[in-house]
Amino acid sequence: MVRTIIFDFDGTIADTLQSSITAINSLANKYGFRKVTKEEVRSEGTQEIIKDRHISLFKLPKLLKDYTTLVQKQITSQHPIDQMPQLLAELNQSGLDLSIITSNSVENVSIFLNKHNLTFFKHIYSDTSVFGKNIVISRFLTKYKLKNEETIYVGDELRDIAAAHKAKIKIISVTWGFNSKEALKSDSPDYLVNKPNQIAEILGGINSL
Repeated sequence: MVRTIIFDFDGTIADTLQSSITAINSLANKYGFRKVTKEEVRSEGTQEIIKDRHISLFKLPKLLKDYTTLVQKQITSQHPIDQMPQLLAELNQSGLDLSIITSNSVENVSIFLNKHNLTFFKHIYSDTSVFGKNIVISRFLTKYKLKNEETIYVGDELRDIAAAHKAKIKIISVTWGFNSKEALKSDSPDYLVNKPNQIAEILGGINSL
């Protein structure tokens, strides 16, 4: 039975794909890397984009800090993914615990959630670790004493699939975010959805078993 749902934020809850691309490209000259296109972002994983642009791991923490600052300036103009507010309200009403794991800042996420009255989340956990998202998920599970078999992750990127599998939790991949349906499907998520209401259907099916 699933008791806890961990959501990614950017691209999954918040419609931030284009603003994220704009923020990344505004840092290209400063950090000396080639700009990204929407097509690249949708088809490639984050690690591949970093590798292709030869971005040093030593520069990543400063780059992420600058990126977060740029995103913060845009956060009040961003909107939730269509149907996401209704889904979150429904899941919260059903008694499930909702949390967020993000590389964005807690401040940015909180500003967005409060503006759109999406204050359903028990925990907002921010971590920009370069050691892998699976480590971040494992830290979260340990910190809040959650059982792997009672937790499911909802994310929009290829790295989310790999991280969830390594952390030994199931994942629902969503096709409206950073990576395309075709790219996500190739990495074999446990579930793949095209609309937010399908998430509720999957959880309902799991918890009825």
